[in-house]
Amino acid sequence: MHRLDVYKLWLGFLEKLVLLLLAAIGIPSVAGTVTLPSLIVIVWAVIGIVLVALYVALSLKAQRLADTLDAERKKI
Repeated sequence: MHRLDVYKLWLGFLEKLVLLLLAAIGIPSVAGTVTLPSLIVIVWAVIGIVLVALYVALSLKAQRLADTLDAERKKI
């Protein structure tokens, strides 16, 4: 499995995880249907921010890797 495929796999996983957290914690908290202790909300917010940062970092790395692979293929 190429590194680019691994990055794509992790990007898909992180995307689904962030959406799940948003649907399970974020939207009910904002809508006011669920009241959670502030510590739990802060912890989940930090986890969400870290996951989004990982998603962005992996996206940039995958883009650079794809560009490098394209450049190598054009040399051949």
